[in-house]
Amino acid sequence: MPDLLARGKEGPDLEALGSSAMRFLTGCLTAMVLACAPGPESGPRLDSSTTAGSPAADSAATCLVAAQSVLARGAGTATTVTAGVHGWIRLEAFAVADSSAARLVDSDGFSLDAAWRRQRPDSLVVSAFNDFVRVEMRLQLADSGVRGTMTAHSDAALERTSTGALSEFRRSRTIDFRRAPCDSMPSPVAGAAIDVLPHATPRSGIRFDPPSLRSGMRVGDLIADSVAARRTVADSSFVGIARFRGQIELSGWTLRNPDPDLHRILTCFEADSASAARLPRWAGDERRAWFCFTNRAEAARALGPPSEGVRATIVVDEFTIHRGLSDEVNSARLVRLVRGGMRG
Repeated sequence: MPDLLARGKEGPDLEALGSSAMRFLTGCLTAMVLACAPGPESGPRLDSSTTAGSPAADSAATCLVAAQSVLARGAGTATTVTAGVHGWIRLEAFAVADSSAARLVDSDGFSLDAAWRRQRPDSLVVSAFNDFVRVEMRLQLADSGVRGTMTAHSDAALERTSTGALSEFRRSRTIDFRRAPCDSMPSPVAGAAIDVLPHATPRSGIRFDPPSLRSGMRVGDLIADSVAARRTVADSSFVGIARFRGQIELSGWTLRNPDPDLHRILTCFEADSASAARLPRWAGDERRAWFCFTNRAEAARALGPPSEGVRATIVVDEFTIHRGLSDEVNSARLVRLVRGGMRG
């Protein structure tokens, strides 16, 4: 009994217990570390621009930049890019999701809302569209960067081939990106629009300087009635409205308004190159020489319902230039049909 009491007072063998506990804890910690260790990557994956574990990690964006437009713009389009333009993609939540919102922005501010989705761990698709154009990119991720193809299409914008036939706007090209900080991405200032410049030549027309134009000044066959011009913050160009009086005879063909809500309602007309050369042109405006009629019913009776490529010679007045950064359409009033009805 005294031996037992003495042993009870001493308690368990602490040295032996400590050694066993240490081995047990070491085993548990080893198992936890192995369980938490990341597995092998199945393919390259871009990191988020926000540090992992920060409050905004789940919503952080990844940004890519290319040495060309991401809107299929270039020499030969109305929104002609300036030298050295760069195109950006902002991919929301790219490090933590398989799909989310995105945005395409060129360095001069033209932009499109978009969406991205991951096809495989090393590839993704970015799609963007508005009423005028659809852009799709299929991109492959690699350690050296991001590369893929970009296609653009619009059934609302037509271009003429060398034979004069109308065809839908289509562009396809390869594109390379590198990772860039999102705070360097330019702010969007204008929506993307498609307006094709055939053969990459300057638009014909009688150019005038908007801030210098005054009521009563003659521009070709027409006389300025009123002008309201203001300088933009984005690029210091002038936007506004210039109205002209006087009649002018034009030859050309019918054209649908690109807006899907209007292309079955409004009758529009594109002047051929010879007629366009006689129309006033706002300095810096490289849109095609087309306009819609303000007297819709009379235009429909003379030229038929909204259509593409019906050749005609017409007389118009009240020619008005609506000059903006995007989605602006010139207008005129149809006076009479001289000849027409032959489909081009």
